[in-house]
Amino acid sequence: MNGAKAFSAPSSVESDQAASRSRSYGFLAWLFLESPDTAFIEQMLGEDVASYLATLATGESSHPSIVAGLEEMRGWLAAHSHQSPEQLLTLLAVQQTGLFKGIAPGYGPPPPYETVYRRPGAGGDSETMLNLRSYYREAAAEPSPNTRERLDHLGMELDFMRYLSEEESRLWRVNETVEAGRYRRIQRQFLAEHLIPWVPEYCQKILAEPCEPFFHGVVKVLSGFLAEDTALLDAWTEGCGQGRPDPISTR
Repeated sequence: MNGAKAFSAPSSVESDQAASRSRSYGFLAWLFLESPDTAFIEQMLGEDVASYLATLATGESSHPSIVAGLEEMRGWLAAHSHQSPEQLLTLLAVQQTGLFKGIAPGYGPPPPYETVYRRPGAGGDSETMLNLRSYYREAAAEPSPNTRERLDHLGMELDFMRYLSEEESRLWRVNETVEAGRYRRIQRQFLAEHLIPWVPEYCQKILAEPCEPFFHGVVKVLSGFLAEDTALLDAWTEGCGQGRPDPISTR
């Protein structure tokens, strides 16, 4: 074994950590943004997803929600691995639409939009949307022109965290430590302002719905991961002697 990695520079360790976090955010965003079709099912049953879930299960995470959620997701996939993508699509598509899309009152929980689950401030929903756009400007990010969702959709907010942690990883790798730290602080603030205030409530609503165990596993992993990531970013920020940053201006 090459011993060089055992004594990696801190920036290398932080880069790897940010890359791992980015992959987790990307996976969770994908689950909420993709429409259920045979290609989606084939990816869920593919080696990449199985390998990723196995990596999470054997990682350092000990959050009980992540552990329980992974067991449900992996168990469900293993139990249904003998079925064709078409059979699984029939099994999952209607449930995923009802749970994650909120297509009609009384048909599943309200859809996963921040402005649906949070009481609007004095500026109403537009204030939330303006604040979200200010984060994109702060991070020099642009939503994909192909996106079909608003910025306050859960999948979009998770994907924004994917982008931020991916950029952070890249900046650590090229030793731009000040800028990497700035991106990490943006993540911490975005979590505190735009995910933690409403996603736990949404997850509890999903858990109260009768559905395939796979979906309960997804929201357990999501809620546990957000709690764990918040604790990680808080610890890093406190270790750097940084207080909670001022809110990003919506002007």
